[in-house]
Amino acid sequence: MINRQIVTSATLAFILSGCAMLSSRVEIPKWYLKLPVKKGYVYAVGTEKGDKIENAVSEATKVAAEKLGSQMEMEIEANAKRAQEEVNDIAAVNSFNTTFKTIMAKSLSDWTVHKQDIVPAGKQDGKSMYQAFVVIEWNETAAQERVLEQLKADEKLYQQFRSTELLNDLEKDVAEYRKRRGY
Repeated sequence: MINRQIVTSATLAFILSGCAMLSSRVEIPKWYLKLPVKKGYVYAVGTEKGDKIENAVSEATKVAAEKLGSQMEMEIEANAKRAQEEVNDIAAVNSFNTTFKTIMAKSLSDWTVHKQDIVPAGKQDGKSMYQAFVVIEWNETAAQERVLEQLKADEKLYQQFRSTELLNDLEKDVAEYRKRRGY
């Protein structure tokens, strides 16, 4: 009899926990899985769960911003390597890298929330939970424009990079950006 009660209790607990798990399943928005593609912009996503909507959104946004920072760090390193390959002057390369990193770091905070969604995510410890999905957008070309302006302000540095593909690509991207913006 006691074994039957234990088996019945265990079965009931298993069934109820399965139902609880099913009720906490979250539908991921389709837009979250397919990032926008827009020339000159970089996108990053984040998601987080919380018992308060504003906390879930804040944490999801923080996750997206951290991912954006990581993406930009890789790009900065790629540009630094490219500068080293194209210019033989180590002082000029160091100056370029410092300028590029400083401006990109300042510009990295210029992102905006492109899209967000909050969905119910079941209960945890008796509290209603919410799942936030966030996509942030960062205007990379606007940051490149600032880098180009800073390089041009330093005449010696600009002259050393003037004939490189790196600077030509940067100028081309900025010209396309200005054209898209109508100036």
